[in-house]
Amino acid sequence: MVQRSALINSIAAKTVRSRVTVERLARKNLLIFQRDTAFRLALQLTMLRIAATLAVVGALLFSAGSAWADFDDGVAAYKRGDYATAFREIRPLAEQGDAVAQGMIGWHYEQGLGVPVNDAEAVKWYRKAAEQGHSKAQSNLGNMYYEGKGVLVNNVRAYMW
Repeated sequence: MVQRSALINSIAAKTVRSRVTVERLARKNLLIFQRDTAFRLALQLTMLRIAATLAVVGALLFSAGSAWADFDDGVAAYKRGDYATAFREIRPLAEQGDAVAQGMIGWHYEQGLGVPVNDAEAVKWYRKAAEQGHSKAQSNLGNMYYEGKGVLVNNVRAYMW
């Protein structure tokens, strides 16, 4: 009888230990599952961000391609002597902040190519391009200050640009 109760107690102890072990494993697996789920969610969010970024870059490249087409059309029109068309093609790029286009628009206003001569407008566009580091626009702006075209004569600013 003693052996039998010892055997029952041994089985009961093993059952309790195995139940605790099963509960620990269940908790551990739940934590692993939760970590795995969080990792997958973070991975999905990262992939969505990458996809969104690629979509934006693709759209910008597509629009930049058409912008360069306008620039090329404007340069071709300028070379043909069709200055009004060149001005129309290049002006939107200048308004978007393209320094080369801004310098060209300044040149059109200074020389009266396709538009009436307007030295003040020329200075405005030269300044926008010059502030972005466009060297030809900087030189032209300096000349405008030196000659007093569209601005008061200012040798210091002429030298500065």
